[in-house]
Amino acid sequence: MADTGARLFRMTGWLRGAGSRLVVAALTALWAMPAAAVQYETEIDIETEQDLYDLQLEGEISETTLETLLELHRTGVDLNLAGSEELYQLPNLTYAEVKAILSYRKQAGRIDDPADLVAANVLSPKALVQIAPFLVVTDADPRRAATFGGRAQYGIGWSNGDDSMSPMYLRGRVKGPYGLSAGLLALTTRRRLGELEYDAARKALSAPRPGYAFHLPKLFLEWDKARYGVIVGSYRIGFGERLTLDNTTKYTPDGYYGDDVVFVPQDLESLCRESTGELSESPCSEADRHTAVTPDFSWRDSFRGAAARAQVPVGDFQLRATAFGSYQSRSIYQYEIFDRRACGDDPHSDAKGCSAPSVYVRGEDPTAYASKHSYATLPNIYDELAAGGNLTLKHAYNGYVGLTGYYASPSWSMGPELQLDFQEWSRTPYNGPYGAVGVNGGLTLGSLNFFAEAARSFDSMKDGPGGGFGVVQRTTLSALAQELELLLRYYDAGFANPYSRATAAPDEYDGLRNRNEAGARLRYRGVYSDWVFNADTDVWFWPEDGKYAGTKGTASAAAKARVQFQGYNSVQPWVSLEYKNKDLSNNADSFVNHRGETVGACYETGEEREGVEGVRPCSGSFYRAAAGIKIVPLRELSFDVRYQHEWLNDAKHVSDLRQDSVFRATIAYRPIDQLRVRLRARYLFEDTSNDSYLEESLWTYLQVSWMATKQIQASLRYDVYALLDSRENTLARNSVWNDVPEQRARLELEASF
Repeated sequence: MADTGARLFRMTGWLRGAGSRLVVAALTALWAMPAAAVQYETEIDIETEQDLYDLQLEGEISETTLETLLELHRTGVDLNLAGSEELYQLPNLTYAEVKAILSYRKQAGRIDDPADLVAANVLSPKALVQIAPFLVVTDADPRRAATFGGRAQYGIGWSNGDDSMSPMYLRGRVKGPYGLSAGLLALTTRRRLGELEYDAARKALSAPRPGYAFHLPKLFLEWDKARYGVIVGSYRIGFGERLTLDNTTKYTPDGYYGDDVVFVPQDLESLCRESTGELSESPCSEADRHTAVTPDFSWRDSFRGAAARAQVPVGDFQLRATAFGSYQSRSIYQYEIFDRRACGDDPHSDAKGCSAPSVYVRGEDPTAYASKHSYATLPNIYDELAAGGNLTLKHAYNGYVGLTGYYASPSWSMGPELQLDFQEWSRTPYNGPYGAVGVNGGLTLGSLNFFAEAARSFDSMKDGPGGGFGVVQRTTLSALAQELELLLRYYDAGFANPYSRATAAPDEYDGLRNRNEAGARLRYRGVYSDWVFNADTDVWFWPEDGKYAGTKGTASAAAKARVQFQGYNSVQPWVSLEYKNKDLSNNADSFVNHRGETVGACYETGEEREGVEGVRPCSGSFYRAAAGIKIVPLRELSFDVRYQHEWLNDAKHVSDLRQDSVFRATIAYRPIDQLRVRLRARYLFEDTSNDSYLEESLWTYLQVSWMATKQIQASLRYDVYALLDSRENTLARNSVWNDVPEQRARLELEASF
């Protein structure tokens, strides 16, 4: 948000000097719809969006959590307009605290200053500072019909490997009177493939080399009133426990919203993404192979069409109906497709014809020898028609029950020349239409909250069961300073639902996480005086065989604990421990492979266990210990230091565990209210026993943010990424570039009105 830094500064100063005020009885009117506040994997304590990316890079949060918090940070939660589901996304809050915020808002009529929540004993000062980066407070009364406002964000990136105009994006939202709002996302790209065509001579696909292009992938117009609403354009939609239908980034979705999400790349990518093809030698020169350039800002296809809702009172209940329709052109990674002419109806076959079709580089002379595109995304290669809806009956105080369903059918844009379909490991089921139908509900009994959803998926995959069942049950026990969440889940092997985002372990079965899995996850967060405790334990197993026979029943586990001392504003240390195991029945650090060689077990990558116990996937253990401290000697100055050490199984380590280390230090300085300077350095050493195996690097960036006014902010960031290891590719890269490290820059402008 544009004024996040100023808002944090004002709140912190107010909290330190605040006197006592009248205590508001915030828990007297529990009128909010039942749902549970989100407990993320770790304590979320950020100031900028980059902090979220850093948490994901360091393994503190998952990619799913990153997407949720990024959108929450960019969009902001308006304390006066947000519904219960939006407030539940705010980090580090318990369910009781969320209900207290809603109750206070109802009694006070309006929250003019978030710090009033502290004065009313609704939130602690620390809790308010943690959620402040995700808040926005409207100056005008939201009940007025003539309110008008909005914001625009612009970004552009550059690196020292670039030789063409930089990619950029423009993202904007406008809110008008009478519940009207609109949004868009416009981008320029230079790494995206051009239009795909069928090459009759080669009986394959072809596309020109990427060039600079303009795109408008997201555009929506919404009318939103208390009882009715409609949206036209690009949108996301989800319900319940995300089991039957969900393509949002929310943890507890409850309907649709406009989609203008953009993703900011954190790494550079290789300049040349072509293979030899019909040429006699590689089209990539030595310099090209070792040149990294700025990737495009990216987006993910959601739904495109229209959705509408209507809500009517029925006694003490509210009956809400939501319907949607979509016709969206979609892109796909080039290796996720196959040609049915050469492979037949089932992509599981290992026959050569079942591999992904080639995509040749199309030049001016179609008869000339051509190279092939590699590791590319094929744009707009198929269209998806989808429709569905939800019917929910909510009680004013205690619970709700809902019915959700959807149907989707893909159609390929290449015509009859190629009979394309999805590989078995793609998220989308092959061989035709798919969908799901499910029921969900929730019930609140004092501090206990119960939520459940059951769904049946349907698909057209050959020789399959035609679909499968999934069940999710979530229970939370909440108090003002503590919350315990237990989540139980079961997804059978036939539950191939690409629009399910229900909680699941990170492993996949035929492209989907929530498929062929049964498990239980327990999360806890508690504040005891000056101590904050976070704990997360997850255990799961495969009900059926995975890719290999004999893997039925394979069990895995993950556990993490974190404790932080926050008794002093000036010094706040923390420590955390983490453990992961990919196969609890197979914990040997080494094994004899099918060639008779003794090799190390693997956690990330390595040899499969072939010839010893049949064929089993790579398995292994992972351990991490981390500690950090935040020091704030002055209001304008802070230091944040962190170190983490990891131990994990690796195929190259037969008699010991591989060890990785990461050290990160951040200095933040605000000489005046409008100016913020941040310097961060990260040292990474993967496999500390061997600098020629994996990455050793030093990544440093300097970011300067200037708030010209409350409505206008500019941020300039400059990165230097130096590879220090002795790997063959690193030595070749440094030789080509004369030991000049990667350098990157990104400018972001934001304006609100």
